[in-house]
Amino acid sequence: MNAMQDHDSAQSPDPGGPYPAGAARVYWRRNLRRVGVLLAVWLLLTLAPALFTGWLAFDFIGWPFPFWLAAYGAPLVYLIIVAAYVRLMGRADRSARKS
Repeated sequence: MNAMQDHDSAQSPDPGGPYPAGAARVYWRRNLRRVGVLLAVWLLLTLAPALFTGWLAFDFIGWPFPFWLAAYGAPLVYLIIVAAYVRLMGRADRSARKS
């Protein structure tokens, strides 16, 4: 046996990782739900200015309002989505390790 095989066999990971048995599956399902909700918010935010351009067709400080949504509003909300995911996953990690 060479050194690489010794190293691999000595550190074979636990199938559940740092979580108790069965908790990893529940953790993953909840993670997929969170990602699905956040992706739905992202999709709505991305498509809304294009879908509602007729209703949003007014000037805001000399520029069309959909421009402002795309240039300033969307990137801010994207950052909020990322921050929400980080916070939710941090909370989920802490609660999964306790159970």
